[in-house]
Amino acid sequence: MDLLENKVDLYLGMLPIHNEQLSYTMLADDKWCVIVPDTSPLYQPGLKEIEKFPYPLNLLKNEKYVLTTSQSGIHKQANEFLKHLDIKADVVMESQNISTAAALARKGMGLTFLPKSALNNSELMDSYNIFISKPASSAPVISSPTAKKRHFPQSTWP
Repeated sequence: MDLLENKVDLYLGMLPIHNEQLSYTMLADDKWCVIVPDTSPLYQPGLKEIEKFPYPLNLLKNEKYVLTTSQSGIHKQANEFLKHLDIKADVVMESQNISTAAALARKGMGLTFLPKSALNNSELMDSYNIFISKPASSAPVISSPTAKKRHFPQSTWP
């Protein structure tokens, strides 16, 4: 990893982080959503609002999934979430882009997970539902052990 090799001083990314040599500071929290297409038995016709997932989470085990590639933070978060539920995802397709994975889910290819901030501003939800599926995901700033020793000017966020 470039950060541990001191090739970069700072990295913006997503949880999970599984390296005790790195420290991080949370910058933002985001709701974790699942898009459920009308091809799923979990689909609720007529639902036009984003709501909390209404079913026992173990029902996710019978679903097909469209996920981002296995190297992405979103895929890693999805794996950890499903692993916690003792579910091995039946991934029918992977995409390098979360927008593509979401578009494929909306068209019925399978469920996908994504942060709420990645949703379109005007979701139609005519052939799919969107549910809040688990506690917030987080966007940390990660720094290397040697970067801790350096002085970085304090920045202000709008």
